[in-house]
Amino acid sequence: MSTILSRLLGLLLLLSLVACSDNQAITPTLPPTIKSVGNLPLPGGVSHLDFTVEDLKKVSSLSSSLNLTGVEVSAYSVTQTTTEILKFYQTELKNRGWSPDEKRSQSNLLYFSKNSLVSAIIALPINSPSAADTLSNVIPSFRGKFKAGDNLLILTQGPQTAFATG
Repeated sequence: MSTILSRLLGLLLLLSLVACSDNQAITPTLPPTIKSVGNLPLPGGVSHLDFTVEDLKKVSSLSSSLNLTGVEVSAYSVTQTTTEILKFYQTELKNRGWSPDEKRSQSNLLYFSKNSLVSAIIALPINSPSAADTLSNVIPSFRGKFKAGDNLLILTQGPQTAFATG
């Protein structure tokens, strides 16, 4: 009887060691901090994308000769709807002292100002695989980063002079 008991104890010890080592192997590590633009908040569930000022010019109606010196840009794949994203920024930026620019804002584009800075928040739906493909053709670093139903969030921030219209 003691032989069976010692074998069972040995088996339990072995199983507990395996379980401990398995738990350590699958314990998630914290993801690296996702950097935002300036002091803009990020909603939960974003994935950072490689994106530059030159890429911004490709996906917007900005003139390629426009001086965007001092403008920071970043892009993210987001699972929230564009409505949820824009409501998040309307609430968060107002709470942080930013003033909305209702005259320049559009359905998927919000402008805010604070002191000498302007921030533009762009939320674009990726409704289909063909929309994701089209976006990837314009910005090759986006290839494979979206699936239908994801949304593209673009944040920009810079001096008022870079965002001046006229």
